[in-house]
Amino acid sequence: MTFSNKTVLVAGASSGIGRETALMFAAADAQVIAVARSADKLAGLKAEARDNLQTIAGDLTDPAFTERLVSESGAVD
Repeated sequence: MTFSNKTVLVAGASSGIGRETALMFAAADAQVIAVARSADKLAGLKAEARDNLQTIAGDLTDPAFTERLVSESGAVD
């Protein structure tokens, strides 16, 4: 299955299933927006992934962060 020209948002991307999911989508040519609270762990993910992975650190339970996320990420598939 190909995800070329698709944008996906992965929450909890700093570790575990979320991290592996983000890497899988990036390897499948999707544009990945990886979200988690830990900026340090996201930096490690970014270093391991391809150029098609963007990281945004923040807490999805914070309304101000979710507004910022929507404005920065744009449309997702």
